[in-house]
Amino acid sequence: MNRPSYVPVFSVIVPVYNVEPYLKRCLDSILCQTFSDFELILVDDGSTDRSGEICDAYAEQNERIRVIHQENKGLSAARNTGLDHAQGTFVYFVDSDDYLRENLLERVFESFGEDTDLVTFNCLHIDIDGEEHCWERETGTFRFPKAEDRFDFILYHLFEASVKWEVWASAYRRERIEQYHLRFFDNALIFAEDQYFSVCFYAHAQEVVSIPDVLYVYEMHAGSLSMTPAPGHLMIGKMSRCAHEIYHYLLQFEDCRYLTDHFPLLYLAVIRNEVGRVADRLRVLPFEKVKREFMDYDDRAFFMEQTEHLLHYARQMHLVRGHRYATLKTLNLIRLIRGGSYSSFLIVESVLDGTRRIVRTLRGSWNE
Repeated sequence: MNRPSYVPVFSVIVPVYNVEPYLKRCLDSILCQTFSDFELILVDDGSTDRSGEICDAYAEQNERIRVIHQENKGLSAARNTGLDHAQGTFVYFVDSDDYLRENLLERVFESFGEDTDLVTFNCLHIDIDGEEHCWERETGTFRFPKAEDRFDFILYHLFEASVKWEVWASAYRRERIEQYHLRFFDNALIFAEDQYFSVCFYAHAQEVVSIPDVLYVYEMHAGSLSMTPAPGHLMIGKMSRCAHEIYHYLLQFEDCRYLTDHFPLLYLAVIRNEVGRVADRLRVLPFEKVKREFMDYDDRAFFMEQTEHLLHYARQMHLVRGHRYATLKTLNLIRLIRGGSYSSFLIVESVLDGTRRIVRTLRGSWNE
């Protein structure tokens, strides 16, 4: 495959796997962008439907398109293949069952400053029932002159989810990706591979720009590339492994020392939603069964290590400043899973629920 003879502004990377009903819509939305200086890299990850043929047909009609066919290796591997072949100044990932607003690349390009490493934007979410909504997000320019500033940014936005971690919600400066040898981790081993990539990228970013524009349409359907786990199945093992691999990656860099020294809080931020799912399981299953399910994974030792002194870190970093009620409930669940008594857990749950009701009565609402 020939390399382009010029350096495009954007490398748009699209992993493709069995998305025949949606692929043309996705590709057309990219090719009709108002900003045209980009290469389009389609990575056919062993599709068994006509997706690969569609990619080839589009490439025959447009010289900006390059198609790479490979055996099925998964979403992370397909994105990594795209990165290996990318030549653009900026990289943007698109899921092949979604589509773009026509001015996405133009608005992102306008927002990149000389020192900007990442531009993130808003997205329209269409759920499986067809209902539409946009995520609320914080906008502005964020800089990190000190390691503490970067840590607080990552921690706060992980907890508040006010900046989306899915990679299709941001465009990245490719030089930074290559400088720090960043790639996606195998999504067969971890859950939330986008979160792994994003946290590791933010660990090195000097300037982040978040714009309010709604530029991407994420449409859920039964075969979506990004699907949450089934309600009855805990993913704590893969989420803990995700956090562990983030920790391993950060250990390589001296300038990430502050992040690794305070990693228990980042660990809690990564696994908190999955820990919260334990509470749902406790409503329908005996505690001992849920505990066995929760702890039945290879990375249990890392969970115990990272949560051992969590309360100390929580007090030190004022963790309960945001989503206070949910965070305290999570800490109580972690105490239980670590070996605390079930009766004590129930008492604390009762106190938290009672406090929440009192505060809501006195103040009208409480930032959860």
